[in-house]
Amino acid sequence: MSVPLRISAVVAGVAVYLAVALLASAFIRRRGRDLSQMRARSSPEILLIGGAANLLVLASVLLLTTGLLHQPVRALAVSVARSDVAFAAVATLATFASAWLFLIVVRRGRVAMAMSRGRTLLLILAVLFVIALQEEVLFRGYLVLALRGTGAPFIVVATTAIFVLIHLPTNRASGAQLLSWTLGGLVLIGAYLTSGSLWVPIALHFAVDASNVLMFRITGEDGMLRVEPPVQITELARYRVVYAILIASLLLGWYGASLDALHI
Repeated sequence: MSVPLRISAVVAGVAVYLAVALLASAFIRRRGRDLSQMRARSSPEILLIGGAANLLVLASVLLLTTGLLHQPVRALAVSVARSDVAFAAVATLATFASAWLFLIVVRRGRVAMAMSRGRTLLLILAVLFVIALQEEVLFRGYLVLALRGTGAPFIVVATTAIFVLIHLPTNRASGAQLLSWTLGGLVLIGAYLTSGSLWVPIALHFAVDASNVLMFRITGEDGMLRVEPPVQITELARYRVVYAILIASLLLGWYGASLDALHI
């Protein structure tokens, strides 16, 4: 693939994401909602708008894959082996177990079960899955396909940088948040390149987002646990460092990947 086509493909993918995200944010603000407040993002109305926006981006990226890159959708590595399903299950359990253990340690046992908002919580989880699916198709599937042949180090750096930067226009960004996004991007691209299946980072992405809501209460309301006082972003960033090391260790132990064996 020529350099101009690679650049055009990357720019097109990023532009689609930003255009839909900014339009959806503007529409939500016109309805009197403040997206800077995480609690506002968990209302059914905002969740449905967000879910629809992510589905629109997903459809657009699939069209770019077939129309601009001239590749079938299966080129995004949408196949999955039994070993990938098993790893996704183990990594998901590790995500929730590590989050629980972290909360027990930093809050000295002041953690209690507090399942609430049943229907809204199911809607949140459904939208989180759509978000994980869309972002992995774009950031790990489509962008890696567009950059294939440039080398693993460049792909890792480029996709992670784009993943971080593209979230800035619609989110508050502290240093701790930037660190969390960066670590998340590195873990997810590592999962994609070592497994060769898009469903592994999708499962990891969903597990992390679900643990944010159910266990770390980033929406400000009870999910699966009640933690007092609530976990701060700086504490969460420290957890991300430990979590990144945990998942990287699991990936290397499970797939035993080297640079020569990466799926690029």
